Amino acid sequence: MKTPSLRSLIREKLRAAFLCFAILFGLSAGTANGAILTFAVGATNGVTNSQVVVPIRVSQFTNISSFQFSFHWDTNVASFVDVEQFGLQGMAVTDFGVFPTGTVTVAWFEPNASTTNLADGATIFGIRLMLTGRPAATGLVTIDSTPTALLAGDENLSSVPVTSVNSILSIDRTLIVVGS
Repeated sequence: MKTPSLRSLIREKLRAAFLCFAILFGLSAGTANGAILTFAVGATNGVTNSQVVVPIRVSQFTNISSFQFSFHWDTNVASFVDVEQFGLQGMAVTDFGVFPTGTVTVAWFEPNASTTNLADGATIFGIRLMLTGRPAATGLVTIDSTPTALLAGDENLSSVPVTSVNSILSIDRTLIVVGS
């Protein structure tokens, strides 16, 4: 994936600002059944110099019209390759910002000004990383609000309770067999 253009960064920031404004000044907060939308980072492992896909999965993704957050990984363990496996209508690489500090930001809006429902455990996207660390190295893979706030909106663009579940990226030990 290429470094984002100025135009795509401006677009992302405008979309994020609109989402923040809409959520902060929405008509109501919360969901009818008290469910909390959860973004969960999948645990992934592989050998040094291999590529892995870290899945981002959801639960309680009901009547969601928009969301945004920041994803992080340890740059001593892996480097960014691409975003893929989009599981939401209208999601594209232009919804993401990639930074060399081990951060990917995402801001998604339902493209038909409607809402989307997904089954618990559905993958909304994957982040492909190249494992660059030493064997047995591990690093956290996390979702948080820095620099892009962890927010989600419903059909009224009202704030939805949201949380994240973080995970670990690990590099397998390698066994070197020397001939006798």
